[in-house]
Amino acid sequence: MTNKLLASEAYKKLLQNDPTLTYANFNNQWDIDQDLLHGVLKSLGRNTHVKEFHFVNTGMTDYMVDLLAMSLMENKTITLVNISSNKISAEGIQRLLLTIREYNSTLTTLNLSDQYQEAGYGGELKIAEFLESCKNISKFGYTFKNPAARHKADRAVSQNSFALRQKRNSLKAQVPVKLTEKVVSQDDGLPEGWFCLGPTKITGKGEGLAYKHKTRGIVQFRHPSKPKPKGWYTYYDDEHRAFFVHRKTGHVSWFIETDPVLPSELKNFEY
Repeated sequence: MTNKLLASEAYKKLLQNDPTLTYANFNNQWDIDQDLLHGVLKSLGRNTHVKEFHFVNTGMTDYMVDLLAMSLMENKTITLVNISSNKISAEGIQRLLLTIREYNSTLTTLNLSDQYQEAGYGGELKIAEFLESCKNISKFGYTFKNPAARHKADRAVSQNSFALRQKRNSLKAQVPVKLTEKVVSQDDGLPEGWFCLGPTKITGKGEGLAYKHKTRGIVQFRHPSKPKPKGWYTYYDDEHRAFFVHRKTGHVSWFIETDPVLPSELKNFEY
């Protein structure tokens, strides 16, 4: 099968949100229709099954990386993106990292190595500085020529990896009781796609109702339409259960407001 047919088949599966497609590989598709590649990047936002996305040596430009960034604002399942050996500028990379910092907490691995456009001394430092604020990125690939930028990026990734490992360890003793996936109550205030599983309790950590999304499969223990207090970000464990991390203090919680061990100021919307 030719590259074009392989890409076309994979694109159809992306559009159909096919659950069998968890590893999307579009590597070396530089010689096929650009509209198809643009469609691939746009379709990722609505996909709920792909875990790894590979787009190496496709002639990817800043415009295309902006399409990817827009999809990553919505996508909550992709954990690895490999877009090495492309034509992305330092500015395009910075915009991508900014989007990840502000809107995406599930992506942990990002490979941007061997870009044809050199970022320059100042551009590489900017990339490293943006990476420092992307706290969920624990593996990062980029061909730095500036030793100072490389050191800054390596240190950021090392700190992120250590912090994420601590968060996972702190959750091991707090796993909620296994729930029966059955609608036990209706709530007209739930956003579309959500239903209530019923009450749950974590010993010494709080209690609340559990909610599940019908298609995305994620479970969380706060009402899905309820805004989080300032400074809290959503992450997901290996079983797609949402937990919340306070960026400034590092506190971890399943419930936030009803968590008895959290300082009261962290439950304040003005904190």
